[in-house]
Amino acid sequence: MEIRLKIEHDMAKADEIKLLERLEDAYRQYSPNYLGALFSPTFVGWASKRIKDDFPLNVMEYINDQEATNVIQSLRTMLEHKESTIDAINLEVRHQKETIGGLQRTVIDKDEQFLEMSSRNTQQANSLTDLHEEMSQDNDELRTVIYKLKARVFDLTQNLDDEERTE
Repeated sequence: MEIRLKIEHDMAKADEIKLLERLEDAYRQYSPNYLGALFSPTFVGWASKRIKDDFPLNVMEYINDQEATNVIQSLRTMLEHKESTIDAINLEVRHQKETIGGLQRTVIDKDEQFLEMSSRNTQQANSLTDLHEEMSQDNDELRTVIYKLKARVFDLTQNLDDEERTE
């Protein structure tokens, strides 16, 4: 392809931008080639904006801008990854806090159950102690009654023996 360019000293901005666009189109049609990367849509867009804003074109600024853009994009990607990791950690922390809260409620419930059972056991132990004391007293009274009955039986037996002898 042959392209003819008319370059003048006092070209209008619009004409310079059209010239850049023609170069872009020509290199795009016949790519791959060495200068095709130079007249890429990104570069032509950057150059057109600089021309519209009345700034001279300095390719090193474009290269530095591209490097900065690449670094910024890389940093954004890293930041997004870190934020994603932080979100995952926060989600796990929330989950663990919920688990801990559930375990704390379980411990509190078990403590209350233990205290209730301990109280019941203490009451039952006190009741058993009272019952034991009552049974001991009843046992003492029963022994006394048994001793009296034995004495009475002995006395009766003695009386019968005496009566049999006297007869």
